[in-house]
Amino acid sequence: MNVCRPLLVTFVMSVMFATSITVSAQTARDYFNELKAARAFNQYKDEYVCFRDDDVPSFAVAARASTIIRRMKDVGHNPSKELLASKDDIFVQLYSKGVSLNDGEVYEHVDKTESDYELIFMKPIHGRIVYSFNWLTGRYLYALFNLDKSKDLPVGRSSGKCELIHPGT
Repeated sequence: MNVCRPLLVTFVMSVMFATSITVSAQTARDYFNELKAARAFNQYKDEYVCFRDDDVPSFAVAARASTIIRRMKDVGHNPSKELLASKDDIFVQLYSKGVSLNDGEVYEHVDKTESDYELIFMKPIHGRIVYSFNWLTGRYLYALFNLDKSKDLPVGRSSGKCELIHPGT
């Protein structure tokens, strides 16, 4: 019985030590880096990655339609008429914990600006999302509006910073 006791104490101590180790949660950048290492970002629509200022483990991949058109032409592909017609817009694909939440949405430019883009939708609420970019600093603001309640007062806001996914291209 005495021979088993040290083994039991060692086992209990090992279990206690193993359960006391806390695994730190992955950040949005960690998830992005995993996808980038797996070569998930080699498409026309992968221009910028945008990280929120808070600790939410989500990020967005955005590209200006004009960049997509240029990249397609550079490799000899012809952009569609729909893409050419949306040359002032942006495409945004959202990721949560490294999983894509959509296939990408088109955000239309607002009033011919080069910084404000919107998406209006009807479900699950009648709403509007506005991204405002400062292309010089890489900073962005995100605002969500419930248009049934207010056209001017957002129900949610966030901010963050975007950076080039493939610098030098």
